[in-house]
Amino acid sequence: MASSSKVQLYKNLLMTGLAFGSYCVAAVFLTPFLLHHLGDSAYGLIPLAGLFTQYAAIISAQLSGAINRFLVIELQKDGGNPNLIFNSALGLYGILIVLQIPLMVGLICSLNFFFDIPRELYTDVVILFACSSAAFLVSMLDSVFGLPVFAYNRLDISSSLDLSKQLLRFFGIILVFKFYGVALRYIGYIDLSLALGIFVCNLYFCRKFAPELKIDLHQIRMKILLPIFRMSFWTLLDNLGSLLFLRSDIWVINRFISAAAAGQYAAILVVGNFIKQIGLLLSRQIAPTTMTLFAQNKFAELQQLQRQMISMLTILTAFPVGIVLIFAPDILNIWLDKSYIPLAFILQLTVVHLVINIGGFPLFYLYVAMNKVKLNGIVLISAGLLNICVVYFLGVTMQWGLVGVAIGGGLILTLKNGLFTPWYGAHILHLQPMTFFYTLKNGILTLLGVTAIGWLVKTLLFNGGLIALLSCSTLIGVLGMIFVWILIFNHNDRESLMTFLPRKMQRYVKPMVF
Repeated sequence: MASSSKVQLYKNLLMTGLAFGSYCVAAVFLTPFLLHHLGDSAYGLIPLAGLFTQYAAIISAQLSGAINRFLVIELQKDGGNPNLIFNSALGLYGILIVLQIPLMVGLICSLNFFFDIPRELYTDVVILFACSSAAFLVSMLDSVFGLPVFAYNRLDISSSLDLSKQLLRFFGIILVFKFYGVALRYIGYIDLSLALGIFVCNLYFCRKFAPELKIDLHQIRMKILLPIFRMSFWTLLDNLGSLLFLRSDIWVINRFISAAAAGQYAAILVVGNFIKQIGLLLSRQIAPTTMTLFAQNKFAELQQLQRQMISMLTILTAFPVGIVLIFAPDILNIWLDKSYIPLAFILQLTVVHLVINIGGFPLFYLYVAMNKVKLNGIVLISAGLLNICVVYFLGVTMQWGLVGVAIGGGLILTLKNGLFTPWYGAHILHLQPMTFFYTLKNGILTLLGVTAIGWLVKTLLFNGGLIALLSCSTLIGVLGMIFVWILIFNHNDRESLMTFLPRKMQRYVKPMVF
């Protein structure tokens, strides 16, 4: 790895870590704060309104992924013209924004049909959804101007914006609730304001890193726009399937069980989303490299990168998952309150499958780079629709409630990511079909080891309370890393990890660990 690339990787990882830290702060402190001030029923409506912003993020991410592929190739090519890509992308986003407006207006006017909304909250919910819709449109347009940051591998900047957004949202909600009162509408106002602020920042960075990019509608080319749209359509379909997994369970609970149960389930999902965020942030670090390696036809390096990243992700994910499995009742008691302890089993059901499901995150960037997104999109949207049916059947028809919803969602997602994803990833890389199944095996073995260590530590040392929980979790992490280093990693894995250390440090560390 070149020195400059390694330095940039460290910068990206540092800012990613800080951004993740801000997400942790929001997850740990804001969730109980909102539950306490809004109640279960109102809290459960926040993630449903967040469908708009997540929908925007999905559309933006997938279109950006497709556009970045073409933009990186154009920048790497002698005599390339990135302005054609930029302006064609701007035209495509403009068309999609215009098409989305009547759909959003129709949904906002029909909220009572789709959701169970307490009468006293209706006006606030309408404002919340309207602000989320507006933030959606701003975020879509913002994605075009954020392209240079990705293309030049300045993920440290995008992570800095994520960090600022998380912290401003956290403190903004607390201060507004304190000085203006408690209302859902204020959350909508804050989210819209932050979307506008991020848009302004990306405009600035676009001008800084790519001053050659100019808005020129005459440079919109249908021959460029159509390939981008064809590719992004399938990546969009792929992630709309993901959205069906992310939020359809809360919608089923809200619509067919109760609004209060939806709020409780949404609070529990914060833990699983917290772990998913780890995977997303880490897998995102290889996205620019994946695009560049494919553009340079370096397929051997691309195969090695994917194997290493998937292996590391599954192993790292096993640590927080194992800790949650062991301490689920204690986490809910300390984090929320003792009334949530009966939901510990549901919390365990929502996280146990993440070792397998998070492991496939890096493969998405491979699909985009190689333009192999069609089949994965079809499979995921089909699995997403099947997920709604299974969740409804187990949770409502069979009357298993939240347990049925958690089992159904985890089962379908694991079948997709545990069978299809590793096979398809190996297939497009021309590897043996079982290549990534063996990689996922390392994560499962790590989870078993961490869980066993965690059970022993809890039995011998845990006596309740936050300090004991943090201390025991740290000890489990240290013992778990020793377990992985000795029993899971092979010689090549250890050598790969050494390359990320500064050379001077490598000379001292290698004799101690080899």
